[in-house]
Amino acid sequence: MDINKNIKDINSNIKGFNSNITNIVKSKLPLQLQYILGVYFLGLFFMMLYRFANFAIHCFVSFSDINPVLLIRSLLAGIRFDTIVMCWMLAVFLVLMALGAVFNINKKWYYRPIHLIVCIVFVFAYFIIAFDLAYFTYFRSHINIIALSWIQSPSYIGSLVLRHPSLLLYFAVFMFSLAWYIWLMYCLYNATLFKVIPPYKQERNLGKTIILSVVIIGLCGLGMYGRITEKKPLSISSAYFSDSDFFNQLAVSPLFNLEKSIEEESFSTSAPLTVVDGLTTRKTVEEEFILKHDRPALCPTLPGMTNIVMIMLEDITLSDVTARKMPNLASLSSKSLSFTNVYPDGEYDYNGVFATLFAYPNILSANSMNSTIIPLMNGISSTLADNNYNNLFFTTYSQKNNNAIRFLYRNKFDRVIAKKDITVKEETEEISKQTNNFFACILISKDTAGKVQKTADNYIKQFINYAKQTPWYASTLFVITGCNGKDKIPLIFYMPKQIKPSKNDNLASQTDIAPTLLAMIDGNYKNNNTLGHNIFANNRSFAVSSYPHSAIAQDSVWKYVWRDSGQESLYYNGSDKGGINYIKVYSEQAEKMKTYLFSMLQFTQYSVSQMKMQRK
Repeated sequence: MDINKNIKDINSNIKGFNSNITNIVKSKLPLQLQYILGVYFLGLFFMMLYRFANFAIHCFVSFSDINPVLLIRSLLAGIRFDTIVMCWMLAVFLVLMALGAVFNINKKWYYRPIHLIVCIVFVFAYFIIAFDLAYFTYFRSHINIIALSWIQSPSYIGSLVLRHPSLLLYFAVFMFSLAWYIWLMYCLYNATLFKVIPPYKQERNLGKTIILSVVIIGLCGLGMYGRITEKKPLSISSAYFSDSDFFNQLAVSPLFNLEKSIEEESFSTSAPLTVVDGLTTRKTVEEEFILKHDRPALCPTLPGMTNIVMIMLEDITLSDVTARKMPNLASLSSKSLSFTNVYPDGEYDYNGVFATLFAYPNILSANSMNSTIIPLMNGISSTLADNNYNNLFFTTYSQKNNNAIRFLYRNKFDRVIAKKDITVKEETEEISKQTNNFFACILISKDTAGKVQKTADNYIKQFINYAKQTPWYASTLFVITGCNGKDKIPLIFYMPKQIKPSKNDNLASQTDIAPTLLAMIDGNYKNNNTLGHNIFANNRSFAVSSYPHSAIAQDSVWKYVWRDSGQESLYYNGSDKGGINYIKVYSEQAEKMKTYLFSMLQFTQYSVSQMKMQRK
């Protein structure tokens, strides 16, 4: 008995002796900061793995997209987006770890909960990314807040899996990556934070620890912003570097896309237009379109499957089309069907592109194509695509200019060629490659060298000359129009063998161009899903335009101006433009135009929000 007691005493003394031994841990970087950096690089690794999985799944179906160069560029661009997301996710934990390093906190109760919460946060993030992997496979778009609203109940998810058993594969990928991640995080914890807790002791230099903590926190703040040289934070369109929609999308972080969609929807729901009540809005829109004519008698009928080339000229107004300023366009206009009473939708090029192609006005000059959640519009591209047309869009603006490129792809444009120095020859050659009938839209920007009018006029001459040498020239309708501005814009339909030279003075807006073109080339076209009229029907009450701080409704007689400062004006829009405000004299006319203006804008806001809910 005494021997056993002595042995126990010896063992307890040994344990006590060992507990007093301090294991000094030496490291150049505090273990707490090593832990945070380890979490960052592990997160980067797993997010890249999901990109590789997305690439592999996509290329299993589309072998033509196996492009290592574009893949590497997508991965490099993706690092920026993943860094932004992880810096936001890790910011609080980084501060806690920095405090732990500076104040030499060595308590298990301090680090264990932080480690557990970090794991939970990242596991939840990986679940969203895995869900996005499946979503992207079916919808060719990243997950957003509206897509999440479709998941109404477990029964919905169950029925979805039954319809698509392949979804179980994505679940398996998630579970495998989850197990791997948790094991690696366990190893990271043991290699860093575990060695902060006694019997270990971290050797540190307080001044060096403070400096390193401040530097890393500063880098985290920079990572949250996303860029150094520009004032604007990183946007989704910053990932667009090629003509491939898939590789552009591959670079975007699903978590970043989801956060941006939540931000946009929160803003749109918190600040809707409410100038006119809902009943008045619907009544005004119904009255405007109840007597519309999709194919009035005066509308020219073109041969079936006529090609369309639309050239949009930035900052060119109707007054520029003269023999002195633009002799080539003026000459072409005299041989064409010219519209003399067309008003632009807004001041910027993206206003004109959206209104012309999709036949809806922009809301107070906002960029309607620069949204994370892209609505599926019933514009000219979708209608023509359903009739086996190929849709092309050429622009000299960068892919990164805004989200317009993604918007066009989502709305059935087959190719978007964004090249600053593209030539007329390259454009006509690209058009000539099309095996189906085509719609080609070309945006001529003011960024090109020389005067705006001279550059645009020379371009028109070159393009028509090149087109005459192609086999598709005779079967193509050329549409030349202004893109933006504050005055009337030119609109010219040129097809020598089919359209006789004439002028049309009917009131029109850019939103009327698409319905007019579609009615001309498709005898069965029904304009049921736009806010545009066929110009030949002469049904438009007022033309609507939006600018940064004002909105306008006008016809051939009156011009109503609403300003965001609350000031309203009513001017005479005839030959006597003296700038006299008749708002008090003709208050009923002003109120009528105001009601029309905001009914169109508010109905657009509602309609676009519904289009965002569409799944395909």
